[in-house]
Amino acid sequence: MNDQREYRLACVIADTLRLRGKPGLHWFHVPNGEYRSPRTGARLKRVGTKPGEPDFILLWNKRAIGLELKAEGGRQSTEQRAIEQEWIAAGAAYRCVKGYEEAMAFLDMLQVLEPDRS
Repeated sequence: MNDQREYRLACVIADTLRLRGKPGLHWFHVPNGEYRSPRTGARLKRVGTKPGEPDFILLWNKRAIGLELKAEGGRQSTEQRAIEQEWIAAGAAYRCVKGYEEAMAFLDMLQVLEPDRS
């Protein structure tokens, strides 16, 4: 997650999940986008870290959900498109979203959030 706009978007989505995630929702952010030394990169690859995994992984109601974030103008990498196909083939829900509204629409559709009380 090299783009500061994507970082800010991820922070807002994480805040929303903390505040409005339904009981039983398990979620986490996948920190794949930061610089790693070659040694650390090799170690992470050895234990199964893969480029292209979605920014957020959610587990809800016996279902895996992948949420990839893009700032306006951003596009999925080749690795991210391949991972998306793997997630879909495995029967998981996956979406690449551009912006907060798209992310919220996807998460609302999957019913993982409590209603917004603001």
